[in-house]
Amino acid sequence: MFKPTLAAATLTLAFAATPNIAETQNNEKTPKRFTGIYSFQGQTDSVSGPFGTLSCTDFQQFAPDLICANSSLLELREDGTASTTIAGIGDFSDSYGTWSKTDRREITINWISIVYDPMGVATNWALQTTVLSFAPGLDDLTTTFEINWYPIADDPTAPMNPPDITFSGSSTGQRFN
Repeated sequence: MFKPTLAAATLTLAFAATPNIAETQNNEKTPKRFTGIYSFQGQTDSVSGPFGTLSCTDFQQFAPDLICANSSLLELREDGTASTTIAGIGDFSDSYGTWSKTDRREITINWISIVYDPMGVATNWALQTTVLSFAPGLDDLTTTFEINWYPIADDPTAPMNPPDITFSGSSTGQRFN
């Protein structure tokens, strides 16, 4: 009975001696260590469209309800799905998407949501790509994002037209749980 216990202890010690083994496995697309709920504070830096590219504050002259600073909550699930609620940048539905690990402490999320006008009418699909870069310990992170608005009549899985508007920016976040 003593030998199986010793063998298990030896295996445990060998694994503990290489603590970064999970971070070096390339086939692990949605590692559990990234899952959880995060809160963010961000800033939309630029807005692009048929009018050219403007800073967010310059674009506000055309869209006074636009809030350049934004806050959001993000949930990353172990099955590779994600959801978020965004405050700012327009009237968005909740966003849903998928995520995968793209580097040792980096993940990329592809989102979809619906944009509404002030009367509550759906006007655009918002397709967003967000890259999250985690600090050591995985509790603090920075993001870059790009949000493309397409006409609501387009198929959101294969837009036929260029985006009406593109927002890009960055944010910082912390693990909530």
